[in-house]
Amino acid sequence: MPSSEEHTYITHNAAMLAGNRFPEKLWEEYCHYPDLYFDEPERLKRYYFATDGIQFHYPPPVDYGTLYRYWEIRDGRLSRRPFRNENFRHMIRGFRFYISRALGEPERECWKYAGCLVHALEDSLFGLHTLENAGGTDIHALERLGYFRSNPANILCDGCRAGDFEEITDYGPLVLGRNAEEFSLNLYSRYVRLGDASRSASFRAVMDLHEKNDGKAARQAMESTFRNAVTLAADVLFTFRMLRTGEAEAKFVPWRSLTDMVPVAFPFGGGSGAYRVSPYTTDFAFNRNREKVPLALMDRGKPVFFEKGFAFGGHFQGEFLFRLPLHGYRDFTAQTGLHFDGGANDHLKLHWINRGKTIQVTSGRTQKIFIERPGGWFGLKMESDSPTGVLVIGDPVLNA
Repeated sequence: MPSSEEHTYITHNAAMLAGNRFPEKLWEEYCHYPDLYFDEPERLKRYYFATDGIQFHYPPPVDYGTLYRYWEIRDGRLSRRPFRNENFRHMIRGFRFYISRALGEPERECWKYAGCLVHALEDSLFGLHTLENAGGTDIHALERLGYFRSNPANILCDGCRAGDFEEITDYGPLVLGRNAEEFSLNLYSRYVRLGDASRSASFRAVMDLHEKNDGKAARQAMESTFRNAVTLAADVLFTFRMLRTGEAEAKFVPWRSLTDMVPVAFPFGGGSGAYRVSPYTTDFAFNRNREKVPLALMDRGKPVFFEKGFAFGGHFQGEFLFRLPLHGYRDFTAQTGLHFDGGANDHLKLHWINRGKTIQVTSGRTQKIFIERPGGWFGLKMESDSPTGVLVIGDPVLNA
């Protein structure tokens, strides 16, 4: 897990990328507040955030077990216990807390809240805590396997220090939103995607050292996690600066594809066995033999292929939901249906959700979807008499 010196190094690098218009205390003091809180609770309590006693910078993972363990017969049909994404619940509350206060407080207070926020992101993307977060587990999971000659935690804590890497200079930070809510929601998607990449790289680093004794490959893997931490922290600091100076509207580029975002509720299993041990896939699908295949639908007897989109298994019950800004987009378009290489499902019902309410119900046949003013809880809930068929959402575009 990043030491105080590493947090200083990462935050300073991020500040340089974001324009170097920040107080030195941002990287020398403010980004250490989450670790200092228990030593100085009275002085720092206003900058401390927790959900149900969980410190903000130690986020809970997504409980995938909820998606496949809890099935029961209810009203004559199979039903699943409602899924709650504890990682999203925890992180989005924390993002809103720190972002709203950083934007609402005077300049001298802004960077104290910003420092706490980037601290949590740096923890999540560099070092031992990469094993946690949305798609992860806990920091002792690899150790419990009893497989490695030495404790994997030592590799991720001490194998490569942030200061071992050269500062990042070839990145232009992004504006993550035009207001606090858009900032929070877009930040969550970036946090999850980069968290997944850092977790994969951390595991590769451990395996490279254990299996191949390849320190060079392990260092390259860890360097990618350093880059993830620096660049996301730079995005956050740059967005704060642009929002406070009124420049965010002009510099923000709206996200066009729904695949740039991450669903916060999703199904697991089904699809005639294609997704038996998977939730969903992005930009490809699994066929019935669990082989990767392009996203495709049959339209008037001819296959139509998509570079962008999602696929997941048809099931008795499931949901595929996003949380969108309420006022960011004019309309949503996509083409949906069952993949021709994923099995049939003649009883599939799709309840399309916008702003938390069902607005239309469609079947599994290939069709075009058009939804005006997408926002809030957005996506679909499905129900079926069988766990068959692979549902494709092809070319899902958000028009600003």
